[in-house]
Amino acid sequence: MARSPSRSCSQSRSRSTSASPTRPSAPLDVLAHFEQVLSSSADMTPPIAAIKALVHLVTHSSATTFNELHTLLSNAVGRLQSDHKHAIAASAGCTLFNQFAMKTFTKEHNFERTKQLLVTRGHDFVRSVDSFRDKIATVGNPFIQDDAVILIHSYSRVVMRVLQRAAADNKRFTVYVTESRPTDSGVRAVESLRKRGIPAHLILDSAVAYILSKVDLVLVGAEGVVETGGIINHIGTYQVAMVAKEKKVPVYAVAESYKFVRLFPLDQYDLGIEKNVGILADAPVAADLDEAAAEHRGVAAMAPSAPVSPRGEVTDVGVLAARNDIVLEMQKSNPTLDYTPPKYITLLFTDKGVLAPSAVSDELIKVFL
Repeated sequence: MARSPSRSCSQSRSRSTSASPTRPSAPLDVLAHFEQVLSSSADMTPPIAAIKALVHLVTHSSATTFNELHTLLSNAVGRLQSDHKHAIAASAGCTLFNQFAMKTFTKEHNFERTKQLLVTRGHDFVRSVDSFRDKIATVGNPFIQDDAVILIHSYSRVVMRVLQRAAADNKRFTVYVTESRPTDSGVRAVESLRKRGIPAHLILDSAVAYILSKVDLVLVGAEGVVETGGIINHIGTYQVAMVAKEKKVPVYAVAESYKFVRLFPLDQYDLGIEKNVGILADAPVAADLDEAAAEHRGVAAMAPSAPVSPRGEVTDVGVLAARNDIVLEMQKSNPTLDYTPPKYITLLFTDKGVLAPSAVSDELIKVFL
């Protein structure tokens, strides 16, 4: 018995549909897009990448009701704030976008209009980000005087902008940069400063107390600014700030207001990042060490002793590989962020102006009212 054309066409469509790949769930899509956006530009920050990922999600959403869109965004935000290396920084962008979404849901009654507003205003906010750094460079500029000696820790885009602005105003100053283990992001900072003709010197993390005796001020960035007015930043910021306070050197934290987060840590372990937190986005990856360790791991077992050069340096590849293993273990098991309490922060330079740490909670209240 011959099959009817309509039935054959229907079966063909059915087979085609079943053979097509299953579309990933929305939370997985948003995290993948977040990582893609973050890696697309050296100037991209996790909070802005999170906002762009959420805007992308709303744009391509098939939701037809407020409830569906709310659920979709809640799941996506939960995924972006999950346990991964950018959780704290991404949560700042998520919280900002989510707050705007809730306000829009309350005011608007037309669903399509609501979606369009979320997308349009999300894009507008992302486009305005560069102006935030310019504002911060303007408010921070008067604090950098001619012949100043400045200490910075790790690599921060907005700290670079402040220093570049001061140099553009023909101010002469010298910058000391910590190596910033385990990511070695201080190397990137030194290279960036030298390319712009700014005198910069790399120092050991353990040399901070030594160098502070001739430093006029400390500039640090922030992954997040918490409700207490303290900051979350590259590991070692806490001890730099502690030593600076002991030496009576002012510490200025530099951060965009979109990095303000609703966290109230009392100590380091309230952050939930004390171990296995991965490597920061700005950090060089130690794949070369991993490869060397894998290649020469067997040599260490055969080497009866550790040959040294006339200068006293170990030259045996097996011993070097073992050392590389230790370095890799350090990178994987040590935290990359710490919390600096507000008592160690002199002032914050933000796009909202120069703030005392105690004023951060007031700024957060304005956002969430």
